[in-house]
Amino acid sequence: MDTDDELTRRIIGCAIGISRVLGCGFLESVYENALAHDLRKNGILVDAQRPFTVFYDGVAVGLYRADLVVGEHVIVEVKAIKALDSSHQAVISYKDNRSLRSTRSWPRPRAT
Repeated sequence: MDTDDELTRRIIGCAIGISRVLGCGFLESVYENALAHDLRKNGILVDAQRPFTVFYDGVAVGLYRADLVVGEHVIVEVKAIKALDSSHQAVISYKDNRSLRSTRSWPRPRAT
């Protein structure tokens, strides 16, 4: 199994490859679908549009839908923009398991 750094490196590598081939101008869903395809093609477990229930103070307060859940622990939010400017930064968000709970079961890989 990949470490978080290795998995993140592989995700970014696929995203850069897609950007080089497709360029800009498409809707986010096009890039999301292409990234999911590339990751799966590379043997990486991906779940698209996975719903999570958000909890606050022990109470369900809403639903969050992740664009992609990769390797069952990395959440990727795909954004399509016209051009980069100074307001854009690389942001990595780690969601605390106590605040997000999946509403879809995902089979766990078997240990070999």
